[in-house]
Amino acid sequence: MAQISSSYDTKSAPAFGSLVMLIGLAILFGIFAGMFFVPLTNLVVQDEILRKLLSGIWISLSSFLLPPVVLRAYFRAKRLPFFADFTRPKLSVGKAAKAVVLLLLMLPAVSLLGWVMAGVQIPDALKPIQEAVEKETLMLLGESRPVGILLVALFLTVVAPFSEEYFFRGGLMGWLVSRSGHTHLWVWAVALVFSLVHFEWTGLLARLLMGAVLGYVALYGGIPMAVLLHALNNLFVYVLYRTTGLQDLFMGDPASATTGQLLFVVATSIVTLPALFYLIRNLKRTPEGK
Repeated sequence: MAQISSSYDTKSAPAFGSLVMLIGLAILFGIFAGMFFVPLTNLVVQDEILRKLLSGIWISLSSFLLPPVVLRAYFRAKRLPFFADFTRPKLSVGKAAKAVVLLLLMLPAVSLLGWVMAGVQIPDALKPIQEAVEKETLMLLGESRPVGILLVALFLTVVAPFSEEYFFRGGLMGWLVSRSGHTHLWVWAVALVFSLVHFEWTGLLARLLMGAVLGYVALYGGIPMAVLLHALNNLFVYVLYRTTGLQDLFMGDPASATTGQLLFVVATSIVTLPALFYLIRNLKRTPEGK
């Protein structure tokens, strides 16, 4: 436990009620955003794409960012130790460089897992959800007006990384890690929840891997480093789509990838996956200021 990042206070011993409060606030704030902010946005903003962007920002901030922040403020007001510190340890140039390397090492395996899921028959009950998510994602990524591009970039590189990392790797994983020493179990469990709440069948395994990488980075390198890696990943996907029209660097459309592409990605993943987790493992051996 001594090797865990200072983002987590393993001595705080939070009560079960803290977890209930975290999840309860997420549900409560999410409902409030859906009943107030989203209808207000739909009333004021006439453009469909901008409405969806703004609504997504409100819901993300309300459901994921506010709950852990409010809960931490409550703990501080009560002079109680909180189980996660979202700002520690501080980012450094070295950690930023490692985040870039981790992203590059993660990409081949993400592509391979995307191909795997593209070949798995989606359950009929989930097809409408998958189609709706794909349609909305492509619509937002394809937005070409300056204000739209600005909002998409803001959502992908600022709102989503901070909101999701504060909630999943901060509040949720922080509570689990503080309550138990089974860190590997909690990293993957939270990663699974993280993947499921995105409601995207084809990205299920790829996002599971990404969530686990983010979990280990937060655990050993700190939550700020996980936020940076999350932002870099989103920025990469957005820039790739804007410049090439592709969502996958190696396979383009995983469902129609060629045998040559597949063999290349498999071979690359065999090399990069061990390197990825070797670098993650070494994060806990590096002084936090470096």
